[in-house]
Amino acid sequence: MYWIPLAFAAILAGCHNTCQHLCKEMATLAESDSCQYTLSDGELRECIRNHTRDQLAEGDLDVCEEFADTVQQEGTCDDLQPYFPSAKSNTER
Repeated sequence: MYWIPLAFAAILAGCHNTCQHLCKEMATLAESDSCQYTLSDGELRECIRNHTRDQLAEGDLDVCEEFADTVQQEGTCDDLQPYFPSAKSNTER
């Protein structure tokens, strides 16, 4: 009987596509010491909502998958703008 909630939670956890996962990776970069952005939960949720499969162009998932593998090593603060357009670095405030 306990497996039902666990199975449901596992299904929900795996619902994000690679572009939505990239939103989370970009949020981690944004809040890193090098970028020092402060993001609200709403900004991350909006990014995830804006990157559902039905809103992506053909080939976007492949691009997201390629970039997601390198974002922590090669991503820059300038790469954040398309994902979090209203976010500003704490050093810019």
